[in-house]
Amino acid sequence: MRHCVRIDEIPATGMEYLVDEAEPVFRKCIAEAVEADGDHRCSVRVSVTRQEQRIELGGSMELRALLSCSRCLAEVPFDTQRAVHAVLLLEVPPLEEDAEIEETDLDESYFDGEELDLMDLIREQLILALPDKPLCDEECKGLCPQCGADRNVESCGCDGKQPDPRMAVLATLKIDAES
Repeated sequence: MRHCVRIDEIPATGMEYLVDEAEPVFRKCIAEAVEADGDHRCSVRVSVTRQEQRIELGGSMELRALLSCSRCLAEVPFDTQRAVHAVLLLEVPPLEEDAEIEETDLDESYFDGEELDLMDLIREQLILALPDKPLCDEECKGLCPQCGADRNVESCGCDGKQPDPRMAVLATLKIDAES
């Protein structure tokens, strides 16, 4: 599939694209976004339309991936379906002194160039679809910071009272009781 689209070649009726994990470039993009190799499934259907100085991308994304729990590193299945939407303005509008930002303005970006790389936009939407901190369970106890044991599976013998290494220098200070 051609990932770069010349702006002046976008027809008035728009263009349709379907990208999935069968394509090596997109498979690499998914692995980078998920930060793990695995049997991830993702498909993105997007339409690109142009109206004068405005390009709109709209469509949908389906993603099935294995993520790592941010507390215990266990595999977490993640499934999502979401809308894909982006607006690219080819001309920067003049700034007004008292202008307020509207919610619709947050979807807009400025684009300066002759070719639009769809893979960059799809990668961005893929990253936005992922959770900030995936968890295997809201009550996940995580790993012991001393011995590395998974606290969900076993309890370790660590007392949990290891001093903060940043404060270790204070333990060497002697305090004069008379002053």
